[in-house]
Amino acid sequence: MNGKKWELGAMKNRNLLFFYILFTMIFSLNSPAAFSGTATLSWDAPTTNADGTLLTDLAGYKVYYGNFSGNYSQNMNVDNVTTYTVNNLTDGLTYYFAVTAYDTSGNESGYSNELSKTLPSPQYTLTINKGGGGNGTVISSPAGINCGSVCSDVYNAGTVVTLTASPDTNCTFAGWSGGGCSGAGQCVFTMNANTSVTAFILNTYSITATARTGGTISPSGMVSVNYGANQIFTITPNTNYQVTDVLVDGNLVGTVTSYTFNNVTANHTISATFAINTYTVTPSAAGTGGSLSPSTPQTVNYNQTTSFTVTPNTGYSVTSVTGCGGTLSGNTYTTGPITGNCTATATFAINTYTITASAGATGSIAPSGAVTVNYGASQTFTITPNASYHVADVQVDSSSVGPVTSYTFTNVSANHTISASFTINSFTVTPSAGTGGSISPSTPQTVNYNQTTSFTVTPNAGYLSSVTGCGGMLSGNTYMTGPITGNCTVTATFTINTFTITASAGTGGSISPSGTVSVNYEANQTFSIKSNKNYRIVDVKIDGSSVGAVSAYIFGNITKNHKIEANFVQKTSMGKLKRP
Repeated sequence: MNGKKWELGAMKNRNLLFFYILFTMIFSLNSPAAFSGTATLSWDAPTTNADGTLLTDLAGYKVYYGNFSGNYSQNMNVDNVTTYTVNNLTDGLTYYFAVTAYDTSGNESGYSNELSKTLPSPQYTLTINKGGGGNGTVISSPAGINCGSVCSDVYNAGTVVTLTASPDTNCTFAGWSGGGCSGAGQCVFTMNANTSVTAFILNTYSITATARTGGTISPSGMVSVNYGANQIFTITPNTNYQVTDVLVDGNLVGTVTSYTFNNVTANHTISATFAINTYTVTPSAAGTGGSLSPSTPQTVNYNQTTSFTVTPNTGYSVTSVTGCGGTLSGNTYTTGPITGNCTATATFAINTYTITASAGATGSIAPSGAVTVNYGASQTFTITPNASYHVADVQVDSSSVGPVTSYTFTNVSANHTISASFTINSFTVTPSAGTGGSISPSTPQTVNYNQTTSFTVTPNAGYLSSVTGCGGMLSGNTYMTGPITGNCTVTATFTINTFTITASAGTGGSISPSGTVSVNYEANQTFSIKSNKNYRIVDVKIDGSSVGAVSAYIFGNITKNHKIEANFVQKTSMGKLKRP
């Protein structure tokens, strides 16, 4: 080119073979791109300049192209080659091409002759597969596929194809795979490549799901399941119910709350049964004082009640019954509505009775007051009088049991009373009188401790008295005891009065008895007077008074002292008295 400016027209005039261009359009059905066509251009290299001189500085070529003749929207420098492939051309459009050459100085020739080429629209094959084992048809729009009979067709690139699947009776359409489709509706896509689409038409089976009263199964009723699919059933008991059985095709699978049919290839049944929740009510009798009946744990439905008979043992009573929200009426304990396991507990207490013990002011009883005694037990009371007192009486339930100092209630089964009364100690003062008098009172006297009593002592006439015993003293005819601290006897003794008869005899004789002769009151006393030999009684004096020359004298009914004197004289020969 050597600085020369090429003229396309000149080039053409001088050499019509300056450019020979070959276009080749290659279509690809495998690419989803919009620009998939190609054109391969080929030309002869120029050898001369426009003025006919030899071309020595050719540097390269530029390719121009566009969709309108003579108006090229694209160009590219392809260096010094004579064949070049233009890529990314849009299928179905017409393209116009021209080439220019440039020398080493950057001088560019005019356009070569223009060639044009319309790229054909590609066609793609749509293939329909049917899976799932079911029967049905797949129809395309635009028409071409009616599978059953025809399961593939060819479509121009860019064609929007709509596929509709229609399952036969007892089959179901599950969905699509391929073509960018999913779900179970129509499959709509654009043909930009060979495409394979699978329609899943499945055989369907029925699973009949039922639930008895007390719960639900989901899904329920006649459930349609596709061939080879899985189906989960959820078994839900109602509030306060529980699953008791789940039967699958008549076989027990347990108390499950979920069951899955895997890879379904046949009809099935599933049924669930339920039972209301039950709880255990356990009776408990604390200790040994009674029982509950029934005595074994009871099974009670939710929100229901049960009852127990509460029976205390003999001598016991029910203290309380608690648990399970119940109430006691008489001997029947009825629970509240049962909502969980619980225990009804009865407690018993032995019956107690009160023995009210009291004592008078001069003694005590132990224990005293209100004394609590268990049923069947014994209770002993000790009655203690104060010093110088003794038990007068003990009353048990208002009946006298005597002046006991101890009393025992045995096998107590009722309330009782016991009361003790006391009296001061008394002693017996026994009067005793010997012969010769009396004591009055003459009967034994009861005298309280430390007290005194008195007696009148009366001697008979002619008697003297002396009194002893009970620490007393005689004043006059009254004998007063000392303070009495024990049984004693007041003894009155009487002594008859004695009088003295003084008997004497002078010389010449004797008196008998002689001397001082003691003679009891009112007794008689005889004195014998006797003269000695040659003597005779001359005189006898009584109390100084002569009673004559008696040879005997009787004092009768003596009540005083006396004196008796006997005098004697010697006898004379003359027989006369000789005076002393």
